[in-house]
Amino acid sequence: MNSVYTKALDAICNKINKALLHPLDFEKVVDMFNRLLKAGSQVGNSDEIHGYLEKAGVDREIANEIQTIYEVLETSKKQLNYWDPAFIQSIIEEQ
Repeated sequence: MNSVYTKALDAICNKINKALLHPLDFEKVVDMFNRLLKAGSQVGNSDEIHGYLEKAGVDREIANEIQTIYEVLETSKKQLNYWDPAFIQSIIEEQ
């Protein structure tokens, strides 16, 4: 894993005390990953996040959650076109 994410994950672990117990903890993780992704920094493989966090003593379930947050944010930055625009418009118009 690159050093940017190593430093970021260390900061996250210190800020959230290795657990996502409060909504602000979740927001801190989202904010960190959003800023890194906006700056163009990505992890080669999101499994590296999970592995690094477990080695740092983060519970497996919490490591899974943090990895999932990264994956969702990374995916949301991509231009996705799974749904036909006409179908989406029809849903909006039904309101």
